[in-house]
Parts: sequence; structure tokens; C-alpha cells
Amino acid sequence: MHVRCLTNAKAYDPCRYLATRYRLPLNPMSDLIQPLAEKLVIYDLHTYTPDQKITDEHKNAIATLKLIADGTLRLPSGGIEPQGTGGTGAQSTDRDREMTPDKLSGFI
Repeated sequence: MHVRCLTNAKAYDPCRYLATRYRLPLNPMSDLIQPLAEKLVIYDLHTYTPDQKITDEHKNAIATLKLIADGTLRLPSGGIEPQGTGGTGAQSTDRDREMTPDKLSGFI
């Protein structure tokens, strides 16, 4: 199976989770994604209530995709993370201070 053909599989599209952190299509495809996508489709193909094993695998696959979307779990290869802002936190520009020890000599 190819993940591209799985994108039509109802709402459990693995790409919607991956797109939050990676540019798609992934090239090369990570070995982690294919089994997750298969578990989602196997669950979706059941016309009746799936057995507990299939349901548990589906829940675990969704949880893993959410971890990838959060950035908690990173793909070992494939895909390029979108560019960030370049900063690592809050940034400020320094300017001349209005309140200096010389100007506040009577207050300090």
C-alpha cells in the first residue's frame, strides 16, 4: 500500500497529522508511517464493530500520529520541518534607558 492512496480513507488521514510539522509528500517515506497508516485503514475497513485488538491498534496509531504532530516524536528521516522564526524565545531591542542611576540620584 502507498500512503498516497490512503489519503481518501475517511477522516483518519495520516497526512493531516504530518502536515503540521513536515512538508508533504515525505521523501523518503519514514518506516514509521506505513504501519500506522495501515492500522488506520484496517480499522476503517471494518463494516461491523472491529475486535479489541484492531481497536487498540487504531487508538495507538492515532496517539502516535498526535505525538508526531506535537513534535514530541520526531520522524527519523523523510520530510523537512517547516522553517521557524529563527528565534529561540523572546527577543528585545536595547535602547537608551530613561531611568538611569544618575537621573534617579535622589530616589535610589
